[in-house]
Amino acid sequence: MHNKKKVLHIVQVVFFLLILGAGTAAVLFGACEGKTQSELEKRELKSFPDAKVADIFSGKFESEFDEALSDHMWGRDLFVTAKTWARILLGTREIDGVYIDDERLIETYKDSDFDDKQIHDNIADVTGFMSAITGGIGADHVKMVLVPSKCSVYREEMPGYMPTSARADSVAKELRAALAENLVKGASLESDEEPEETDDTDPAGDGSEEDFNFDEGDPESEDFDFDEGDPESEDFNFDDGDPANEESGDESEEDAEEEEETDEDGSDDTASEENTTSEVKTYDEASAREQAEKMIIDLRPTLAAHKTEDIYYLTDHHWTTLGAGYAYAELQKQSVETITGMQTETVADDFLGTDYNRTHYHKNKDEIKRCVIPEADAATAEINDSGDISNRDSIYDTDALKTADKYNYFFSGNYGAITVNSGTKNGKTLLIVKDSFSNSLVPYLCKDYQKIIMVDLRYVNSSIYDYLPKDEKPDDVLIVYNEEKFMQDTHQMYLK
Repeated sequence: MHNKKKVLHIVQVVFFLLILGAGTAAVLFGACEGKTQSELEKRELKSFPDAKVADIFSGKFESEFDEALSDHMWGRDLFVTAKTWARILLGTREIDGVYIDDERLIETYKDSDFDDKQIHDNIADVTGFMSAITGGIGADHVKMVLVPSKCSVYREEMPGYMPTSARADSVAKELRAALAENLVKGASLESDEEPEETDDTDPAGDGSEEDFNFDEGDPESEDFDFDEGDPESEDFNFDDGDPANEESGDESEEDAEEEEETDEDGSDDTASEENTTSEVKTYDEASAREQAEKMIIDLRPTLAAHKTEDIYYLTDHHWTTLGAGYAYAELQKQSVETITGMQTETVADDFLGTDYNRTHYHKNKDEIKRCVIPEADAATAEINDSGDISNRDSIYDTDALKTADKYNYFFSGNYGAITVNSGTKNGKTLLIVKDSFSNSLVPYLCKDYQKIIMVDLRYVNSSIYDYLPKDEKPDDVLIVYNEEKFMQDTHQMYLK
């Protein structure tokens, strides 16, 4: 009996040593691999800390060393996936802030994910920017599009016990109220001043707001209109009657020259000048609220109407090319049949996105598709990556399809500024302030603009005007943000 106990103790010790040795070897092997990035989790791995006396006594060294050991353990991805499946088998449907709805992964938010002061500051910054530039190009040429997250569109499909913040429900209303207030303030300020002629040149040359020339008194800018409900805007063509547009076909070159002559001597087209200069001066509270309603576009109703379709990726938080197409149709008041009737091409069928990276669960992989749009296929891009300029002969990056983050197929990812020259030849320029949702929307916009300047405030470190070409004015300005990402953003100050 005594010998049996002794043998049992020896077996237990040997078993423990084997496990300890295997674990140590696994950790050391993983550490020796030298990996600094986890493609599965889309994050940087913790590095092993330096052994400093102060950190050892404070406990910081032990904590950081433990995190590094966990990150560099050999076979970690396999263990993380096994842990996820174990939780699912035990009935867990929410993992790391993502709800598992059969095959669809839905990112969720809690009220604690948002800071009311940050939201207030972001609203003040973006509406201040929007109201400021209306004096130069007209309020109908400035829009902000709010893209709802999957948790907003599919809220009814989620169980009642799932904690999902409704904070984003009111952000469109708050934006409209703040924008209307700014429009009224701008009107009262302008009404006390005599209108001045602006000079297209920039005497300072310092990249200030005048550099991009949001100036007043350009009669041609009134022809570009994001005007909802205008039957002439069905083709997303904001230039009815614009002589600079080759697609209008309704006006001869002689007529265009006559218009330019009358504009120069100020003897004609006073109505257009009044629209650009007096629009800021004539807003009362009622008209400002009405204008703000047009300028802030909430896509919730649009996307909710198509939620049974593949408008979001199953494993990623972004909308699909189809979802972006419905947004484009809403923006131009075009029938959805124009989008669903477009020819598409599947460029990848094994995409696993950001929500998968957080849960390590998927039932089906996603497809990456693109619409066959000749103007987008012919587009080139100049990328400003923190001052490093590179040129691409396509807005699509096929090399990204060989990586884990296949959504980077659109524009190779996110950069501070990207200038797109499309296959459209109409002389029109769009400035778009954006997050990553715009990357799959811009190919549609290539049909309507010769130049598209994309600015992502998350990747700049100074004013937006430092990233815009001097002595050039856009015909339209479009701001596109996911609701929750806009509320959490800490870079809206660069709009000043």
